[in-house]
Amino acid sequence: MSLLEFLRKANKDGKILKHIRAAHEDSDLSKDLEAFAREYKTRGEVMIASIVLSRFNDAYYGQWLVLNVPFRDISDLWLPEVELVPKEYQHFALCLLHKPEHWRSQDAVRRELEIDAFKDNHIDNVLSMQLAYTSFIDKYLAGELHVDEDAVPQWNPYADDGFDLDAEQVWAVQAIEARAQRAEALRWNGEEDYQPPDVEIDLDEQHRRSQARVAAPMSPYVLLGPAGSGKTTVLDLCVKRRVKRGGRVLIALPTGMLASRYREKFPDLDVDTVHGAFLIFQPEQQTLEMMNEHDLIIIDEVGQLSRWIFERLMRLWHHASRRPAFVLAGDFC
Repeated sequence: MSLLEFLRKANKDGKILKHIRAAHEDSDLSKDLEAFAREYKTRGEVMIASIVLSRFNDAYYGQWLVLNVPFRDISDLWLPEVELVPKEYQHFALCLLHKPEHWRSQDAVRRELEIDAFKDNHIDNVLSMQLAYTSFIDKYLAGELHVDEDAVPQWNPYADDGFDLDAEQVWAVQAIEARAQRAEALRWNGEEDYQPPDVEIDLDEQHRRSQARVAAPMSPYVLLGPAGSGKTTVLDLCVKRRVKRGGRVLIALPTGMLASRYREKFPDLDVDTVHGAFLIFQPEQQTLEMMNEHDLIIIDEVGQLSRWIFERLMRLWHHASRRPAFVLAGDFC
């Protein structure tokens, strides 16, 4: 049985749980206790709480293997053909080889993610990443690619924009873009004279799904991480893609010095301090429409804002008749 199943059927000493022993005694005793326990169907009597990594981290798939694939020794999970695959994808390759009926079925993976209560954006991003990984892992296993000769492929749908993103950054960009697309769609519907720019836009399946969700409820997006974690890269890409599409972007910072740095980077954009952009010095009732004119509003270094200003910004966003994509970025909150 798998480790998860074992944990559901055994106590901390590794002994079969009392309720399974009792069920065995009430049975016809045609099977010994261990055989009965192996076949016993658990019904939620024991809850297992396991801390796992993000699905964008290959180590997650090693954790999944240990929890879900039966083994007597941990080395039983290793398969020699995985040596053909780059190290950063070997755990996922093992999942494909041990449980192809699950990991090669996007429906099965989607159901698992839905059970874990992930939202559609995250589910679509995980499925897109896994589909790409499966494609080039298969090429390594088939000998079409070689670890020592071929560059390791990366899943990066924004390579054409000139940005080298990891999977976590891709997830963040797509989450922000889904919100911005919804805000733009509301503007298009409310302004008869507005015409979206004639630019080539990627309309692959993932983008179609994002566009199909423009009527879904909006929520602010919080982008947190230490210095060097890639937040600025995510924000820069989102800004450039929205501007290319004709979106109205506002970047607001806690201090004038921070605002000046962003003005140097984006001289043609609306960049201001939080106080200036949202007229913090005015009575709040006179500023309730301040967020209506933009499709994407980014507040960087949000951790430097006082609590009352942060709460005021949230009230402004909630009062907006046409809510923009609202991104709060920083090292902490």
